[in-house]
Amino acid sequence: MLKNLHLLKASAQTILDMACLEGAKLLEEDEKERKTAFDTKAVFPAGAARKSLAIVQVDSTGINDRKSGSWMDAKVGIIYSRSAKISKQRNLILDKNIYATLDGIEKFKQNFYLSCHKMGVFGAATVIFVADGMPWIKKLQKEMFGQAIYLLDPWHLAKNINLAYGKQNSEIADTLTQLAYYGEAASLLENIKLDIKRCRDPDKKEKLRSLYVYIRSNRDGIENYKKVGILGSGVVEKTVDILVARRFKLRGMSWYDKNAAKLLRLRLLKLNGEWDSYWEKRFNENPSRNFRC
Repeated sequence: MLKNLHLLKASAQTILDMACLEGAKLLEEDEKERKTAFDTKAVFPAGAARKSLAIVQVDSTGINDRKSGSWMDAKVGIIYSRSAKISKQRNLILDKNIYATLDGIEKFKQNFYLSCHKMGVFGAATVIFVADGMPWIKKLQKEMFGQAIYLLDPWHLAKNINLAYGKQNSEIADTLTQLAYYGEAASLLENIKLDIKRCRDPDKKEKLRSLYVYIRSNRDGIENYKKVGILGSGVVEKTVDILVARRFKLRGMSWYDKNAAKLLRLRLLKLNGEWDSYWEKRFNENPSRNFRC
């Protein structure tokens, strides 16, 4: 990197300007591709070769919005099909592709659809969709991946059961969690329903009702453990941490949405392994390396 930059006179502001310029260029290209596919010509780029398996995971996290003082939602989707065991507790994902945006859900759905199409998801023999059970993600799964095998992330499932029952009923919570891991959603719902009837504490009763709705909404994601086993959403959560949290959520940070979106798009280049090829292309387009031209 130093060898490439040693003749370049650059301040921190110059580097920031370059990053924003390149990020904006990438976002413009993404938007052009999206419009071509969905708004105008309905032309989709070529997809990848047929896969036997494709795994899709979606998650989101908040970034502090400097303008409004609230939060903007960073939505992240990943696609992969192959992994390798590198230690007792670690797997290496070999072909992961990531898409992320600060745009609304509809644009996220369309651009993520394009990413999935390029990765051959819709031609795969088996598609597994893993998520934490959030309503907007469940809706996305039904609309975009209706034929996929949906799995509810077991960590979030166990967390919600434990929160509803509390530490004083941890043994009951553990029993129900094990019941869920066997894919017995009907029995799980029946047990929770009985506990709601027996409960006399209004606050706890409301928590149990919320848990019942959560389990009922994600019933298929529990029952499908019987078909394919248990698969967690740790891959997408780790991706969210590396892609978003470690850059945009450090202590005291806040962002304007336009700058955050541009930088996020540049970080996608790096994590998708496209960084070197992108800059080689840009250098060839601009031999003078004056990217403002």
